[in-house]
Amino acid sequence: MKAIILFLLFIVASSVVSGQVRMNNFLEEIKVSPPKFTGPEQETDLKSKSYNAAFNMYLEDQIVYPKTAYDRQLEGTEVVRFVVNERGELLDFKVINSVSKDIDDAVIRAIKSTGGMWQPGTNNNDIVAMEKEVSVTFKLGQDEKVFNKEFAEIAEYYYKKGNKKFLLEDKPKHALNIYSAGLMYLPHDQSLLIMRGICYFELGNIDKAKEDWARVGDIDGVDESFHFLAEETK
Repeated sequence: MKAIILFLLFIVASSVVSGQVRMNNFLEEIKVSPPKFTGPEQETDLKSKSYNAAFNMYLEDQIVYPKTAYDRQLEGTEVVRFVVNERGELLDFKVINSVSKDIDDAVIRAIKSTGGMWQPGTNNNDIVAMEKEVSVTFKLGQDEKVFNKEFAEIAEYYYKKGNKKFLLEDKPKHALNIYSAGLMYLPHDQSLLIMRGICYFELGNIDKAKEDWARVGDIDGVDESFHFLAEETK
């Protein structure tokens, strides 16, 4: 059966390319350059690619569909956030959306293998630590041209089902689990994040609610770069 892996590189709010801030009633431009993946020295093919394209190509060679997850037919979108510090080192790995423990480990292991291959980001030419976020989608048995539509349809189903549980039946705990199931497929969907945040809030988990609502703002920094990897898995 064919297994499809899609890589999406997301730049979170702290790595937006440019922005403005109001200080003393004046608008001062802030020039922010996100961390850049330089790739292994011996990989000359990567040197000709953009930083994000090179990172995606590198991940292609490093990530395979974990056998346990494949055998259990687990699919969804894994999201991992990490920090590139002032020395270009990688740290503070955090799984934002987990498909399975095996997939968590596979994605983090691949990203960690890029240690020493990063140029740190800058803020007004000052070298600073910045966050990066990577999404890796695992899908079984579909052509890459149609799987994205299928994931959207599944997420929409869970969104509507969650709304029924929360808005009509007043069951925020059940609705929260349903919204979470939808986010397994589309972890950057703003409607699902907002509604799950409201459920967390209703259940008294203010910190979790804030995390979901903060991610709604972070999503505006999505990078255009994406790449498919389709591999035959025996």
